[in-house]
Amino acid sequence: MRRFLMCSHGAAQVTDAPPPGCTFVGTVAADGERYRVLRGEDKTLYAAPAEWVE
Repeated sequence: MRRFLMCSHGAAQVTDAPPPGCTFVGTVAADGERYRVLRGEDKTLYAAPAEWVE
């Protein structure tokens, strides 16, 4: 089951490691966790844990 978070840019799919080539667009906090919101080359939004490093 996929999990999504809503942010000011739209719905971001929660993932442990987004695909390569994503660009950072912001951060969001949910359920006591911080997530980095990234936009993929196909304009899909991803939310990765804040400690994730590319």
